[in-house]
Amino acid sequence: ALSASLAAAALLTNVPMTTAGPLSGLSVVGAFLALYYCDAYSLQTLSRVERAGRSLMLALGLGFIAAWLIYFLVPLESWVLPMTATACLLYAPSWLLGRFALQFASALPALRERVAIVGVSDLGLAIGQELRNRTDLGTSFLGFLSDQFRGGALSEDFASAGDALPVIGRTHEVSKLADELCLTRVVVASKDRSEFFPAEDLMELKLRGVRVISGSEYYEQLTGRVYLQGLRESYLIFGQGFRTGRLVEATRRAMEVSGAVLGLVLMSPVLLLAAAAIKLDSRGRILFRQDRVGLNGRTFRIVKLRTMVENAELSSGPIFAARKDPRITRVGRFLRKTRIDEIPQLWNVLTGQMGLVGPRPERPEFVQQLRERIPLFGLRTGVKPGVTGWAQIRDGYANSLEDFQDKLAHDLYYMKTRSLGMDLLILWLTVKTMFRMDGI
Repeated sequence: ALSASLAAAALLTNVPMTTAGPLSGLSVVGAFLALYYCDAYSLQTLSRVERAGRSLMLALGLGFIAAWLIYFLVPLESWVLPMTATACLLYAPSWLLGRFALQFASALPALRERVAIVGVSDLGLAIGQELRNRTDLGTSFLGFLSDQFRGGALSEDFASAGDALPVIGRTHEVSKLADELCLTRVVVASKDRSEFFPAEDLMELKLRGVRVISGSEYYEQLTGRVYLQGLRESYLIFGQGFRTGRLVEATRRAMEVSGAVLGLVLMSPVLLLAAAAIKLDSRGRILFRQDRVGLNGRTFRIVKLRTMVENAELSSGPIFAARKDPRITRVGRFLRKTRIDEIPQLWNVLTGQMGLVGPRPERPEFVQQLRERIPLFGLRTGVKPGVTGWAQIRDGYANSLEDFQDKLAHDLYYMKTRSLGMDLLILWLTVKTMFRMDGI
């Protein structure tokens, strides 16, 4: 929309494209970053008109501030102001028109995926609720097929949610219902497959082009996490993922070393300012070192900027940090919100103790407790810990048992699906997290 608006504005104001090209390119990049920062590309924003309008207004506000600064700080040629003003007038309605067209198209029944779930289980109910809550997925959830419930709806007690979920038939009717309801995907979430698994019917549907997928895999696609409740180790053992080739690992290591060096060089002025602020704000060291559990359970010393008062755990012993932790200093609160306190860990990346992306390294005192209370928690040490990670950008810091279970679910998903592309995505999202100050 912005590219078309700039081209039309150049034409209307008689500015040659060769002249307007550099400015147009910078404007497109800047607009993308502003819209991305304002969540204009998230599915949740796209699904609601008010959210889309709010994200547009916020992005336009950022653009206006940037344009105002450029206007007064940078000498501009006479054609710049009329052309950009014309482009802005054209951009807003074209952007909104595009969003309305997208929402209209995504609501068309022919373009929506029609899903049914075979089996009423905890996993099936979790998928059903996720589909009900996520109206942005372009999916119509029709209901369950179950031999335990012959029709109508599940009770609210069994569904453990506010709305009753529908049961549309029995499992052996899956082929007939697929024809009647025009199903495009069947999710198998049965607990007891010997009783609830209609193998021949599902195979026939798959050959006819209907997508048949396991409940665990579909849940991971929807949520970006592994479903832990009742998870069998055999699923992780025989499932896909958890392994990358030597070439990929060598490429990842080269990216880590170059990224760590570049990060330390570029962020050195920020580190110097942070060090001065820490010293002025409170007594104590600038750098903070602490034992953490790394790859294969080996302990190493992590390096961070100090964000708490000196000897913060002298009287209390090791405890988790909280959102309004009184031990955090004034400067430390800002450093944690922006994740600047994590930058010195790039040294740990250079020494090979950490990667740029991976599970967050935990303290030995906590790891022992968490292994006893959360099954499979020890699997997190199967890959190098990271300065940032999938769980960190999705969940932030953990300070309770439930938080650590959520982090484990996200960490296992990352370990299953890790790739260079996913690492780059996580690094990109981390930059956004830093600017949005989402830390604690």
